[in-house]
Amino acid sequence: MACKGQRPLRVETVTVEGKAYRASYFGEEDMTGLLKGVRSRAFWRLETAYEDFKAQLKTGDVLPYDNFPMLVEAGRVFIIDYTKTDG
Repeated sequence: MACKGQRPLRVETVTVEGKAYRASYFGEEDMTGLLKGVRSRAFWRLETAYEDFKAQLKTGDVLPYDNFPMLVEAGRVFIIDYTKTDG
């Protein structure tokens, strides 16, 4: 993975709950051997989505900042997309 603060590799549109968001893609990380049953994880940041998500219930799951390939700032929404070994 590249250094933190990098520019997105590409920008696409991602739809969540029927609403389209501009989504910055920051790459994929090989998870083989690090997390049982998981092949990789991809990192996305939804732009201008915070107001739509800030009131959502939290899961309690936390991914440490140093796991992200980009800077993590308050007021941002991220998608971490895990791909299992079975696809």
